[in-house]
Amino acid sequence: GYSGGVTCEDSANGATDSSGDDCTDYIEHPSWCGDYDDFDFQSNSMCCACRTQEVEAPWMEIGVRVRRGPSWQWGDQDGGPGSTGVTIPSSTPTVGWVGVQWDSGQANRYRVGAQDAYDLSVVEQ
Repeated sequence: GYSGGVTCEDSANGATDSSGDDCTDYIEHPSWCGDYDDFDFQSNSMCCACRTQEVEAPWMEIGVRVRRGPSWQWGDQDGGPGSTGVTIPSSTPTVGWVGVQWDSGQANRYRVGAQDAYDLSVVEQ
């Protein structure tokens, strides 16, 4: 896998979510990320379990060239087979999803881990 040599440290410092769970609970339940935050606990920024994809997945970076991947099910949104696009910032960042601006002009968000699906593959430069 891609790591880029980044070591992640939970930064909640004992804070817990609205149900009393801490970052270690999110390792077993990554789907909780972002859903149970409260005034002193923001899982997506504090817990490594929720940041993993940003750190380990190259397509979560902005400006990465991508094409349709193994789970693609979105017809010709990308402009057709063989078309490429570039990952873009999202107004509502969600773990497991990333925005793409396709060279054909369309832009949308795609699964990169959400629902155990990978709609995109990185184009080797």
